Amino acid sequence: MKPSQLLHKLKTVATSDISENLIKTLWLEKLPELIKTILVDSDENLDKLAVMADKISYMRLPEQRFLQLENLRT
Repeated sequence: MKPSQLLHKLKTVATSDISENLIKTLWLEKLPELIKTILVDSDENLDKLAVMADKISYMRLPEQRFLQLENLRT
């Protein structure tokens, strides 16, 4: 699951009284340590952070992409 997909799921289940800061905290906790470390101090909005996280994930975790492709073939 891409980081942006995880964020979308969190936003979908979050009630209106949950702050964006709490959603950000919960989302960051679920990300790989490398991505979390890069994004944690950013002041960008969550949607921009999700795009950044997707790009970092794509660039830094090629072995996961390979495994996903292999799983699709079986």
